Amino acid sequence: MLSLKSLSICLIAGCLAAPGTALAATPMPTPEVALKPFSAEGTEDQATPRLAIAAIVNDEVISGYDLDQRVKLLTNASGVQPSPEEMMRIRTQVLRELIDEKLKLQDQDILDQLNYIASRNNTTSDEIKKQLAKQGIAVTTLTEQIRADIGWNQLVQGRYGPDVNIDPGEVKRIMNEAKTNSDKPQYNVVQIFLAVDSPADDAHVKQHALDLLDQLRHGHPFAQIAQNFSQDSSAANGGDIGWVMQGQLSPELDAWLRSAHKGEVSQEPIRTLAGYYILAIKDTRNVAAPQNDPKGGVDMRQIIVPLDAYASAEAAKRARDQLIAAAAKTKGCNNLESAFSGVAGAKVVDIGHRPISSLPPPFQPLVAKLAPGSVSTNPLRTNEGWVTLAVCGREVEQEASGAPGIPTENDVKERLFEQQMSMMSRRYLRDLRRDAVIDSRIAEQ
Repeated sequence: MLSLKSLSICLIAGCLAAPGTALAATPMPTPEVALKPFSAEGTEDQATPRLAIAAIVNDEVISGYDLDQRVKLLTNASGVQPSPEEMMRIRTQVLRELIDEKLKLQDQDILDQLNYIASRNNTTSDEIKKQLAKQGIAVTTLTEQIRADIGWNQLVQGRYGPDVNIDPGEVKRIMNEAKTNSDKPQYNVVQIFLAVDSPADDAHVKQHALDLLDQLRHGHPFAQIAQNFSQDSSAANGGDIGWVMQGQLSPELDAWLRSAHKGEVSQEPIRTLAGYYILAIKDTRNVAAPQNDPKGGVDMRQIIVPLDAYASAEAAKRARDQLIAAAAKTKGCNNLESAFSGVAGAKVVDIGHRPISSLPPPFQPLVAKLAPGSVSTNPLRTNEGWVTLAVCGREVEQEASGAPGIPTENDVKERLFEQQMSMMSRRYLRDLRRDAVIDSRIAEQ
């Protein structure tokens, strides 16, 4: 049975990665967003009147009902039970997010995305709607957010993606540093990030971070808090940024990491140039572990799309494109059959747990780069047809460099690209807020 806790806001946002084909970067007109200060009580017991105007954005109204519904979705999904003071801060953040979504909003078909979210949660879109209705939450509260995130991801990718420049010197520096630290521990880090867009927001954002730390101390799961409140792309994975070595994070975060232990959560929010972080260590490992571990290997599934040996080039391309599209949307191995049901003739075969070296040579580099729960979007043509692989679990990966856990050049480039895109996205949205005329009817705390 689906629970609202599996429908976290940032998880949904994270599921909606922009497609490979970016939108053309077209000049955007300066929006007119109006916010008129309006004082209203914001606790759960004393919510905004349904017909009250919470904000007006480019002549579009955000009603008190819209605000209350989103706050209800957020608190139900995270399991948080905020105090009246915390609720006011949450309502302020939620109103800002609603305003941002109005600025991001693009016309998109969201049905496929809703079905995709349902498949990730082992349910159906109808069941999601029923669960929302039981909680008194309109389904449009969810679909409007999905629509805004799709449009925003495509806009940012199209506008800024071609301008991202990965410095080869920086890539080399990070890889050399990783090799130098290859005899030191690695940390599986999870994080919650709250951006500080201007000095005037600092105190408010810090207090919000302290509120979230208090919720963590009272036993609320880190992943659920991160999914619902973190403003970083890692929120889609419950804040999990993967395995890192000393020196890979910013100096402020790295300083805390050096003295942290498995299971530890930062006692105070950590301030960086971008905002406040809450860090936790899910696990640690020794990257200098024996490289010929007999237990090492990868748990894999094989997806095959049959193709006649005499199929035309057009038919082969069409089958390959369908396979790639399904693979790009698939996260996790629990519902592979369902995920590829729309690809004609597709079969999912469990090939078990085996070393990468046991695979045919063309497949080895594809699997070596895949994180657990990922499906390769680079299918290979075989006698059976198009074939791609999904990695469902793995031991410590043996890299081509001979040292376990050392990031590849592509790993480093992808991380740097994501960091730059995340920064550009926040900066662009900050500029939109600055240029907009926003009429807010809920007083910020």
